[in-house]
Amino acid sequence: MKSIKQLFIIAVSLFALSHASWSYAAELVIVSGGGYKKPMQEVINAYQAETGKKVDASYGNMRQITAQAQASSKIALAIGDQKFFSQTDKLFAGYQSIGEGKLVIAWATGSPAIKQDNDLTNLQITRIAHPHAKKAIYGRAAIEWLAANNLQDKVMDTVMQASTVPQVSSYLVAREIDAGFINLTDAIGLGDRIGGYKVLDKGYTPIKIVAATVDGHQQDVELVAFRDFLKTEQAQKIFQRYGL
Repeated sequence: MKSIKQLFIIAVSLFALSHASWSYAAELVIVSGGGYKKPMQEVINAYQAETGKKVDASYGNMRQITAQAQASSKIALAIGDQKFFSQTDKLFAGYQSIGEGKLVIAWATGSPAIKQDNDLTNLQITRIAHPHAKKAIYGRAAIEWLAANNLQDKVMDTVMQASTVPQVSSYLVAREIDAGFINLTDAIGLGDRIGGYKVLDKGYTPIKIVAATVDGHQQDVELVAFRDFLKTEQAQKIFQRYGL
């Protein structure tokens, strides 16, 4: 069994290797909330095809990507919830709007459809998941929505907490849960791999999805170019197609 010292050395080595690859492989390094991986990858691919510039991106929940941005001087941009980012003192120098995030309740293929809020109490729905309430935007939104609709106590025995939106989505596709709270972007991306979804327009704090510039990178040429690309019609069409 490896000692704690050996594990520490391995962890530090992996961290250094990952940051070295960022340094030499890409002109720009960004992080993004996992629920926006699909549109961000499309935007990044379009940007790389047009400019020939390499962009490296990693994905996770809001707490994970914020910690990454704090830990690495290579990361210049973070994509996610402005409210969460604004809680981190002096890490970000400015925000550029991408769109508004929407919470949805989705159901697995073969599970009962959820057309009305109280359908969540259907006895045939025995497993409901949401992302981590303290680490993920849509986990917090799900808790707020359940409380606003007086459903927390009614579904208490059927609700479970996952880590991220993509994890809830994977549970839905695998039919390991009957229903799950995810974002509209991921629901659109899942297509016919799930039974369907209902957009929840209210009952939670509005979610503003932004591109947050990490302080110290404001004048980076590659970052400025990528931020400009995010404003183009080409990029905007991708975001709109994914419900942003």
